[in-house]
Amino acid sequence: GDNDAWDEFVNTYSPKLFALLRYKLPTAQDAEDVLNETFGAAVRAIQKFDGRASLMTWLAAIARNKIANYYQAMPQPHEPEAMAENIPAPVLSFSLEFREALDVVPAHIRQVLLLRYRQGFSVGEIAELTGRTYKSVESLLSRGRALLAALLAADKA
Repeated sequence: GDNDAWDEFVNTYSPKLFALLRYKLPTAQDAEDVLNETFGAAVRAIQKFDGRASLMTWLAAIARNKIANYYQAMPQPHEPEAMAENIPAPVLSFSLEFREALDVVPAHIRQVLLLRYRQGFSVGEIAELTGRTYKSVESLLSRGRALLAALLAADKA
């Protein structure tokens, strides 16, 4: 309930949290929105803070959960061009085929492919964002690449 303490709290932790969020989210506005959600969640959960971790670590954990919520709430985009940066050149000439192949890939596999190759998240970050294990994300990425390769090869035949 202390406004001065709240201002000091926000001024102390906002820059670091915003930098983290800006790195993980597509736009500055998204980062600002998630920053506000993070501070709101922190206020509601402050009674649960036990001091075993630093306040920054605790806030970063809340922010990571808010980032995961952000990506889980997003509709599954169909943006094969964005993934195309990581696809070998011969495949790029078949953009229509690539789009069609990506549409066939199950949504949960498409999600991890887009997070990895469009957003540039690491396997560990994708695991955190989606609530999956590291090995599960590796498996989904491997299955997704194999499925895309098979679908594209079938289109050529």
